[in-house]
Amino acid sequence: MRNYFKTGKRLAIAIDNAHRIEGFEEYLESYHLSMYDIQSFGTIEYGLPYYIEPVSLNNVDLDSDEYAVEAIFGYHISWPNVGDTVELAGGQYKVIDTFPLGAEVELQADDGKHCHYYIGESYLKIYQKVA
Repeated sequence: MRNYFKTGKRLAIAIDNAHRIEGFEEYLESYHLSMYDIQSFGTIEYGLPYYIEPVSLNNVDLDSDEYAVEAIFGYHISWPNVGDTVELAGGQYKVIDTFPLGAEVELQADDGKHCHYYIGESYLKIYQKVA
């Protein structure tokens, strides 16, 4: 990656032209997901991230490790919907909730200036293993 982070002005120009810089959009997407400990959009990851608390899951019992999450890019909730049951690699899972992710990434240049990149609406779909 070239020295896009040297100054706030260079970083702002790189962000504004991210679609023209090879690999820069992918970098911004992976940086955004890494803030939430998620590897990639559309991939099922087993276990719950540390930041999801019982109140955010409508008081669902979190004693069990039988959960999975999927990062979905976009505003509209896609199938399966909350309450639907699906077959995943680990067996039958029920969608129990969704968790919104931030739509913006804040980056800091080497000179201390901050720049923002609108990554778009996205969320986590949370699954619980069906007994």
